[in-house]
Amino acid sequence: MRIATIALAITLGLAVQVAADPKRKWGSRFCHKTGQGCPRLKRAAEPLPLPDTETLKRAEAEAVKSYIAKRDLKTDAKDSGICWQPNQACDKLKRAVEEATDELLSVPGYELDESDAASQDICGAPNKPCHKAKRSAEALAAAIAEAAPFAFPEADPKRKWGSRFCHKTGQGCPRVKRDGTLEAPSPPADTPADPATDVEENLEVDPEAEADAVRFCHLPAQECDKIHRAAQVIENSLDGAEPSVDGSALCSLPGHDCHKAKTAAKALAQAALDAVSNIPVPEADAAGPHGPSGPFASFNAAARKLSRPYRAMRSRIFRAATSAKSEQEKPYYLTTPIFYVNAAPHVGHLYTMVLTDILKRWQLLRGRTAILCTGTDEHGMKIQQASSQAGSEPKPFCDKGAEVFKRLAARAGVLNDHFVRTTDPEHKEAVQYAWFLLRERGYIYTSKHEGWYSVSDETFYPQSQVHLILDPATGPSLKTSMETGKEVEWTSEINYHFRLSAFRDRLLSFYAENPEWIKPASRMADVVQAVSSGLEDLSISRPVERLSWGIRVPDDESQTIYVWLDALVNYITKAGYPWQPGKEHVQGWPADVQVIGKDIVRFHCIYWPAFLFALDIPPPRNILTHAHWTLGKQKMAKSTGNVVNPFFALDRFGVDTMRYYLAHDGGIAQDADYSNYYIIERYKKGLQGGLGNLASRVMRAKGWSVRRAVLDMCHEIADASPSDASAAAQRAMLLELPEAVAKEFGDLNVGSALKVIMDAVYETNKYLHAASPWKQVPEFEKGSSPPRVPEIDRTIFLCAEALRVVGILLQPYVPNKAAQLLDMLGVQTDRRSLEYARLGSDDSYGESSVELGRGPQGTLFPPLASDL
Repeated sequence: MRIATIALAITLGLAVQVAADPKRKWGSRFCHKTGQGCPRLKRAAEPLPLPDTETLKRAEAEAVKSYIAKRDLKTDAKDSGICWQPNQACDKLKRAVEEATDELLSVPGYELDESDAASQDICGAPNKPCHKAKRSAEALAAAIAEAAPFAFPEADPKRKWGSRFCHKTGQGCPRVKRDGTLEAPSPPADTPADPATDVEENLEVDPEAEADAVRFCHLPAQECDKIHRAAQVIENSLDGAEPSVDGSALCSLPGHDCHKAKTAAKALAQAALDAVSNIPVPEADAAGPHGPSGPFASFNAAARKLSRPYRAMRSRIFRAATSAKSEQEKPYYLTTPIFYVNAAPHVGHLYTMVLTDILKRWQLLRGRTAILCTGTDEHGMKIQQASSQAGSEPKPFCDKGAEVFKRLAARAGVLNDHFVRTTDPEHKEAVQYAWFLLRERGYIYTSKHEGWYSVSDETFYPQSQVHLILDPATGPSLKTSMETGKEVEWTSEINYHFRLSAFRDRLLSFYAENPEWIKPASRMADVVQAVSSGLEDLSISRPVERLSWGIRVPDDESQTIYVWLDALVNYITKAGYPWQPGKEHVQGWPADVQVIGKDIVRFHCIYWPAFLFALDIPPPRNILTHAHWTLGKQKMAKSTGNVVNPFFALDRFGVDTMRYYLAHDGGIAQDADYSNYYIIERYKKGLQGGLGNLASRVMRAKGWSVRRAVLDMCHEIADASPSDASAAAQRAMLLELPEAVAKEFGDLNVGSALKVIMDAVYETNKYLHAASPWKQVPEFEKGSSPPRVPEIDRTIFLCAEALRVVGILLQPYVPNKAAQLLDMLGVQTDRRSLEYARLGSDDSYGESSVELGRGPQGTLFPPLASDL
């Protein structure tokens, strides 16, 4: 018997469909109401192959006949109350839930930051680990209750949690008694009589059955999947982002309330496993009605025969889902948007890539495994029209465009792990699988669609979002999008729609629970306002006669999938979607940061989470939206030609200079105006005059020994503040620097973090100039070692230490120049991670490992070839 079939029977509590009603889908008297387990199961299970139904019918019939034969039986609470007797699985689960809830509620209100008045109770504030775990424990209990109707009978006021399980409305047993008036067919003579048939052993060696089991337990709305996900959230929320005191993780300290809460949550998950693995067969003594000769004996035999393989499969999934740690930590996953190949890239694309790469390199600096995905969007009306205008077939046209973007990423030093193309076969499979699930869950329907369509934006706009303007170039009036300014045309067609309107409340709830999900806050407010004002269902396909270049709708060759549904799935394609249970996070999903431009906020912050909710996939953890680059105060756009060729800029100024400039001047909330003048100014002030000048003055001078200064002063200054006020201030600044930078990165403020680092460079130059150690150097013979002067060594150490710490922190921004700086200082390659970006953490440097040279030769930032 296939596992999906077995699971279907068990989840329905062995309640058989009888007396077909032509007015109700699935022909059942008790399986048609919204909210019941069986209609949800039926919707999700319909597409699954359900072979060998005759075997299932025989097993069901055996159970039903037993109930029909004994339907007037008066059950006794002593025999049937399986949820109040000690040592029963349900009773254990009940107590575990109560214990977990008590432990979670007992965690005191630790302040995350005593200096921050806005900090909140970690167990009462949304998004805090304890609060997430508490809600997940409740969700887990509810899911188990749905999965185990026999284990959670309706409450009896005389008995806590306990009741007779065969007489309450809505329970499986009375439904069968009530509806079982139709005589069930007798099982054939060859029906196996042994209830202990070892199906579990066969399950272990049957790959096909195992595949069905995995597929069943992966479908959202199934009780097994609900429990699986709730248990995972408990682990993730309690193991992640824990508050700390003096650097110790509260939730990891044995005996601590938070640790006890985590332990209780794990016990709850294990109790769930134990309970679910032992239902629906209640325990009873041999002489009772459930004994071998009792009236329920044949029912129990059939129940065991159906439940054993499903219990075995579910047990393995639970063990994987509730283990304390996964086989490996989830990688930090970052994505850029995928870029249209209808025209060459401009510097705005380069900015997005560099911004994302800096965030990735910061995680690598922290010692975290990080994955960056970028790529190209190669389907849709724009590509179809652009390839036609170029006199090319779409695929070769896209191949050329994709190579250009690949070259740009490589030229800019972007450490992308994946380059996804929407023409990739694996992406097509992921998109069609997602469509299949959306359709089977009732989120897709067919309807006539009329509206204003923008080819450039690849989307429909409602009447309220378009207006009439006068084209200044040609004179005629045009209908354009108020949001993007792109021309729209009236379109009427029959296509598929996604029930976006059904997700309004869930989206608003998600936004409320995650108020910092979109950065900056101004765009979060815009999205909340847009969703609050109402959502229309979304057209998600185009007739093939109008759009032929794209992924076909499964089972309907007349329609092409909407490019934005197609494109958004790319983020999970490279994260391994569709996943096997327990493998959802191995390749990084949910994404930790998705970086996008402000012009595609609606697609990523409204459509994308709605699609994911419909697929029962967690949304990304953060959406970082950046502003645009302008040129001459006008937005850069391929369509107008108002662009900067990023390859020319990289060739002229160099990779690190461009990365520095884009990070320093690039806008998040406000647009930034691109100018060669500003690039040169930033280079001269920050890189050449700031960092480069400081490195030359410290490392290339002959009046002192950097190595000796490090040996003599490293631990002395790290352990105690100097008496000299300016040296003490320099030391304090260095002590605070790593934490200040880490805070900005934690808020995804890449530009602000760079400014903090560069302020340290400027302050160190001021400190060095004020100390003027060159004025304190006594005369000594040429070729001999400089004399030891404690004041000079202290100054040089504090400046060299600033260079070392800054060099480590600048690696995400200017990786080549940061490496050169650390080589000049003689910092070993295995001491360039974030843990060494602390005052006094490395006493092994001070002798350059590269030729320092004289004059411009060997300098960190030589003069530019041109100032124009």
